[in-house]
Amino acid sequence: MAVLFSNFGSSRAFLQTLGDFLSLGANTVREIQEAIGLAGAEVRSTLNTLDGTIRDLMDEIEDKYQDNLNITIDSLDSATRNKLLEIESLMLSVNEVLKDDVRFLTDEARALLDDATLQIRQLSSDVKEDLQDVIFVAGETGAFLIDKTTETLITVGALVFLAFGVIVFVWLLFRSSSGLKGFAAALAYTLVIGYIGVFGALLLVPQFRAFVISSTGFGLKDRLESVTEQPDIFSIRPTEIIVGETTEIDIWGNSLMPNGEQPVVTIGDVALPITASDDRLVVDVSSLQENAQSSSVAVGMDFEIASDVVAVLTNPGLTRDLLESTTGPTLALDTRIGTVIDTNFDFSLVPTSVLVPTSIALTPVPTPISTPTGPITDRFPSRVIMDRAILNDIGFSPDFGIDVGDLVEVPNVNEIISLIPEGAAVMVMDYENFEDITAIVRVTIPQPPQTPPDLRVSSFTLNPSTSIKDDNVQAVITIQNAGQTEATNFNVVWRPTGAVNMTRSQNVTSLAGGATQTFTFNFAYPTVGTFTSVVELDTLNQVAESNEGNNSQQRNMTVQERPPRRAEVTVTFTSVTIIDDSETGEGELVLDFNVNGQTARYPNSGTKGINSGNSYSFTRTLSVTLQEGQNLNIFVNGREEDSGINGGDDDMGRVDVSFTSGQDWGSGSRSTQAQCSDGCYRIFYTISVRNLP
Repeated sequence: MAVLFSNFGSSRAFLQTLGDFLSLGANTVREIQEAIGLAGAEVRSTLNTLDGTIRDLMDEIEDKYQDNLNITIDSLDSATRNKLLEIESLMLSVNEVLKDDVRFLTDEARALLDDATLQIRQLSSDVKEDLQDVIFVAGETGAFLIDKTTETLITVGALVFLAFGVIVFVWLLFRSSSGLKGFAAALAYTLVIGYIGVFGALLLVPQFRAFVISSTGFGLKDRLESVTEQPDIFSIRPTEIIVGETTEIDIWGNSLMPNGEQPVVTIGDVALPITASDDRLVVDVSSLQENAQSSSVAVGMDFEIASDVVAVLTNPGLTRDLLESTTGPTLALDTRIGTVIDTNFDFSLVPTSVLVPTSIALTPVPTPISTPTGPITDRFPSRVIMDRAILNDIGFSPDFGIDVGDLVEVPNVNEIISLIPEGAAVMVMDYENFEDITAIVRVTIPQPPQTPPDLRVSSFTLNPSTSIKDDNVQAVITIQNAGQTEATNFNVVWRPTGAVNMTRSQNVTSLAGGATQTFTFNFAYPTVGTFTSVVELDTLNQVAESNEGNNSQQRNMTVQERPPRRAEVTVTFTSVTIIDDSETGEGELVLDFNVNGQTARYPNSGTKGINSGNSYSFTRTLSVTLQEGQNLNIFVNGREEDSGINGGDDDMGRVDVSFTSGQDWGSGSRSTQAQCSDGCYRIFYTISVRNLP
């Protein structure tokens, strides 16, 4: 078993005196008695046996040693010393087992209790047997272990010689009356009185008997050393102080309050109050706090060093999120106290030993500040003024300080918290009239418990932000678990119109603490109007969250009727095939094009010589802008010009076609034969449509 504390500057045994041993026994009995009330029948039987065995041994030792409990264990004979040290080790093992709830002991712990009980019973029996035939006699510098038979013989002999001396003394009395006179009588009386004194002291004064025995060695079995009444620690329970959880520790030892003197107990330079004392001291350690448990205002800030600097956080608009996200000095205006925090404050003025969070603005205070309860006249060398709402928001609710309305004036941070490092720390018991005791205790600063999941919608956008009936709208949703623990098996639901019967959803198997995830949904609004588009998280309440109020966001979506279609329609004429040129020889062709009022001519000037059955290529392009409901009208007029030689021009026929928007304005490659009279032709053209926004 490992003992998690030790004494400095000493190589002595863990228990120094018999008194230490009895104190350990008394504390063990107390632990056993507390455990008996909770233990099951089998364990209770074992504990009752162990309790009786230890009590019997303690009674035997107290009866045998009586006032000699300051005898050192090291001075005992090796056999007795080893047995007591074995019992000590076993009692410490029992104490270690009883630290846990006896209702849930493991099989290994039960076996250890049974084995310890058996061994303690055997060792206790051996010790009591060894003590049967010996007597302890105290001397001025120690105690002596005397054989009981020899001590009896010495006592009987002293009694016989004392009786003889008394008889001689009586005889001298009668002898002096009948003739023993002068110097002879005085000498005789002196010798007889001395004789009676020696044997009387040997019979009646144990210390004198011990002196004689130790001087002559007759009947002396062992010489035992004793120590003065010096306080001594032999156990600290619990052996580990968990900051924020452990409220008190028990110090077990011997003579912890010698002559009623109460020590000053400190750990890590922090003085701790003693709340109870008997054969142990109960010390309150609840005031030990580690840095992380204090307010973010107090962390690393020492305003006694920065005596000309004060932090004033009094703007109600400052929130926890702002404090965490701000990367530079914060401008804060508080009309209640008329103070503006200087955003241009020179942070180089603050000593390097002062750690100032950049989210906290600092400003010198050259003039008094007025608060709702009156002026504060000093420069705050060691104060912080905080808005109560901000304190609550960052989880720091001090029960100290001066209430000035909505403000709290917090004293020097060094007076707020006691800091103790994690790991080994020195515990000192400071006595005024005795040697101080030092021990090492282990301090553990537990990790703060992780916050529960906190699902929130961190981003929600609709693209486009306004839409046309039957057009697709894409929702991009980013969610975050703002807590520290994992959120599992929840859903993400998008209601495009807000209606519960029209949803898009996706299940999320897991989202780690602090993690984000983005989802994309699509929806085409079938009707026009203004809709409240809603995204919701964990609609089935599968996740136990720290904040259920941030699980949704909404956006307004306006859906309009589709506007009339607009398009740029381009008609490209590419060739013409002459069916009849209306002449016996070569004809002279002219074509006039008209597309919704846009005109062109082929050829650009003059005429084109043609013959029946031939095709002629060219390009004429006409473009118009049309909207839904307007028609595309294509008109081509052909004529064969005679130039007045044989009479008038001959009509080659006309092309007159129309296409509606429902026909996509005739988009594609087409050919149309003219309505012929004298001559005839077929015109070839392409219609292309480009939609306009």
